[in-house]
Parts: sequence; structure tokens; C-alpha cells
Amino acid sequence: MFGQYSPPVTSSSDATYKLSGTVINSVSSEAISRALVELHSRGERMAFTDSNGQFEFDNLQAGRTTLTVRKPGYFDEREANGGDSPPAMTTLGPDTQPVVLKLVPQSVIYGRVQTPKGEAIEGIPVKVMSNRVVEGRKQWQQIAAAFTDEDGNFRVARLRPGSYYLEVGPSKDLGDSSSGDRGYPALFYPAANDISSATPFDLRPGQQAEADVSLASVRLFRVSGHLAGYIPNSGIDFEFIDHLGNHFSFLKAFHSDSGEFDAEVPAGSYILHVSNWIPNSYPVRAEAALNVDSDLAGVDLALGSMLPVSVNVRTEPTKSEEFQHHRQQDGQLVSVHLIPDGDTFERADVWSNWIERPQPSLVLRDALPGRYTVQVVPSGGSWYVQSSQCGETDLLNDDLTISPGVQPAPIDIVLRDDSATLTGRIRGASGRVPVRVLLVPDHHSAAQTKSLNVSSQDEFFIPNLAPGSYSVIAFDRGDTVEYTNPEVLNQYLSRAAHITLEPNGRQQITLDLINITN
Repeated sequence: MFGQYSPPVTSSSDATYKLSGTVINSVSSEAISRALVELHSRGERMAFTDSNGQFEFDNLQAGRTTLTVRKPGYFDEREANGGDSPPAMTTLGPDTQPVVLKLVPQSVIYGRVQTPKGEAIEGIPVKVMSNRVVEGRKQWQQIAAAFTDEDGNFRVARLRPGSYYLEVGPSKDLGDSSSGDRGYPALFYPAANDISSATPFDLRPGQQAEADVSLASVRLFRVSGHLAGYIPNSGIDFEFIDHLGNHFSFLKAFHSDSGEFDAEVPAGSYILHVSNWIPNSYPVRAEAALNVDSDLAGVDLALGSMLPVSVNVRTEPTKSEEFQHHRQQDGQLVSVHLIPDGDTFERADVWSNWIERPQPSLVLRDALPGRYTVQVVPSGGSWYVQSSQCGETDLLNDDLTISPGVQPAPIDIVLRDDSATLTGRIRGASGRVPVRVLLVPDHHSAAQTKSLNVSSQDEFFIPNLAPGSYSVIAFDRGDTVEYTNPEVLNQYLSRAAHITLEPNGRQQITLDLINITN
């Protein structure tokens, strides 16, 4: 009707909302002031909590958002649990309730390293170790490190709740000694020569644990010999590797003109590893296993070219060229990962490298002798690993063994592109993170298990799967499951779903969540 006032229509999409909350200490439930809260919704906004731990954001549009919080001396709950989950989601709208965010206080190990007479030892390395499950495998990891100060004191902070071992040494004794050169061997708290005899620290959130260590110096034994094949005016590196995986040099002298070397180490078993770094070339190396219980002379080492393990990749495409991604050299379609067998300190993981000279190729460098699980990860397109062989060894079922002084055969990998896709939902997973889905191949080793973290939307999508039969499992806190260990995995297989994927197939599945949190 002409002349009658009509109020403007407000779209529900124009409505804005407020989100408020409180940040508290997860242990004491006390409010935490001056914590930085970040909101991620159509941009990033930040706010500090007030003296009562409260914060507020206004003029927010409806939708899903994430909140994160941080403050020095604390972890957020994701970090405290290993950081292996997506941030929790919050829904903004007319029914949004105030939220409570928790910060977990960091733990600390502190102490003093001294001689049996109570004298402070300065400059001793201190390492904090933990045996953690990473991608389904138990691995010893160095979590943190420090050195003792002039009063022998050390402090290692920013530790998450969990179980830790403390190692001190090895180091030279820098004090005066009338009985020859001396040093400090590696020792685990409280006085153990091996980690199996050490006492762990089971740290609760915010706990401060004291660890005083008495360390006696021991005589250093002389290790001397001759190094053949050294290239003058090039880099040289002498390393002793003990049974705990410590790398140290204690080298006293190396005469480049004659190749004579002289070093000192405490009694023990070592691998002496020497590398000669030559510009624009592969390093040449030499190594020897040594058992030192007295002065050891006449150690002869010959530097030689330790060629990297070559990786040959062949593709068996089934789709026409127009449906494939831009063509790469086949070796660039994968990455190869060597994982040391068992709980080991001495050997590290090895990853493949793509090199251009002397000819373009995929190689694995610096793999020390031992047994390795081999993982091959395609890097694009719809490729999957059809086969992976090293000589007569089927690497999808068996480990790769690298023997001292023996050049391994090339690793031969075949890729195909008629891969399958799996989509699914997880019953009972709403609001529970992290959730992990495992695909265990029925006809390959458990080490070839594929895993995927699932967001809080409880849906998952896994492309580029090799056709075949699988057992499929969904866990809460699945990041703590040692699923590459058959003895552990077999405990859950009776509750798995079983599927068979056809070439180029697409399959859907609904999984029941296995609760292992408690």
C-alpha cells in the first residue's frame, strides 16, 4: 500500500553472533590470564584472556570454526597428546554456548651432574629420550637436549606428559688429570649402562622431576691407525658410534699427508665411521667395528666409494595419456623410505633422493648395514605400488638386508594406475579426535598398512589403493597403536571390516569405532 512503512527484511545470513569462553589449567582448573586465543573463521582473529581467564569474540557469522589457545609454559590439548589430530570444531549460531579451553602445563626434568666427590661437571651433554609410537612403529626418539652449566646444573623443559629416560655423556674430562686423558662414558639415570636397566620418569602434566647423577671419569684408551685413500684438501669426518647411538669424535690428530690418525675413547664397543667429503662427488667412506678394552693400534681403514642403492621405477599405465598427469621421469613418481628394524639407536631412517648427476636417477644414500622395512609412496596421479623387489626379496612382505661391504642389488618398483578408492563413515566417532583408519592388506606384511587421520566430520576418503583384499579398522587415539607389530594388530583384527577392492573400483564402508582411550 502506497505510503505505508515496511521494515527492511534482514536475511538470516546477515545475522552475527558472539562466542565467549574461558581458558583453564587442565590440572588445577584455575583460570589462566593472558592466554592468546585464536579464532579461525573467514580470516583469523585473536584475543587475550582477562584476569578471570575469559575471552570474547563478537560480530561472527554462522558456521563452523576452530579455536586454538597458547601460552608459554603450557601445551594445548592437541600438543599434549602428540599433536596428531585436527583442531576441535565449534559451530557458531544462535544456540552457541560458552566454551572451555584447557591448557596443559609443561613438565620439567632438572638436576645436577657431579663427580662421586660432589664436584660439579660442566659441559656434559644431557639427552631426554622417549620410546614413542610413530606411524604404527615404536621408535626411540631424542626429545630434548641440554648441557650442564658451570655448577653442573641442567634443566630440560617443554616436556609433554609421558615416559622419559635421561642420558648423560659421553664427554671428555676437561679438568686436570695426572693419570692421562680421561673422559665420561654415557650413562642412563640413575646409574645404568643400558636403557633396559634405566629408571624412567613417568611425568604427569606440570610435574617437575629432579634427576641428580653421579658420573665418574674413566681412562680413555688410545685408538690409532692409518686411513688410506684420503683426498687432500677435502673434508674429513671421524665419528665413533656407541651402542646407544651416540655420535662423537674424540679425535686427537689426523695427519693428512700420511693418513695417520689418533683418537681416544672410553672402553666399549663402537663403529668407527669415517667420511671423506669430495666436492661435486659422492662421499667416500670407511668403517670398522671396534671392541676397545685397552689401547688399540694398527686400525687400518681404506676409504672407498660406497655407491648409493639405486632405485628403478617402471610404470604400467592402463589409461590413455590424456587422462594421466603431466609426464615425469618414472623415478620421480615415488619416494622410498627405509625404516630400521626393531628398537635401534645406531641406525637412522633413510629417504630416497632424486639426483641429476651423473645421470638423473632415484637413489638411497647413507644406509648403514642392517635390516630395514621398505615403504614406497607414490607421489602423484592414480599410481599404486604393484611390486617392489630387491633381487629375490619381495619388499612388500620381507625386509631389506644391507650387509657390511656388500653393494645391495637395485630396488625394482612397478607402478600401475588402475587404483581403487575407498570412502566411508565411522559410527560413534562424532566429536572424538583423533580418529585413525587403518587398511591392513591381507596378502602383504603388516608393515605395509596404510593409515589415515579422520576429521571430526567422521567421513574419510582414501584414493590410489592397490586392488586386493583388506581388513579395515577405526580407532580413537589410533596414533598410540603399534599396528605394524603383528602381535599388537592381531588383537583387533577380529573386530575389523573386510573388503575386496577391484581395479578402478569405488567402494563405500561404514566402520564401528574401537575405543582404546581408556
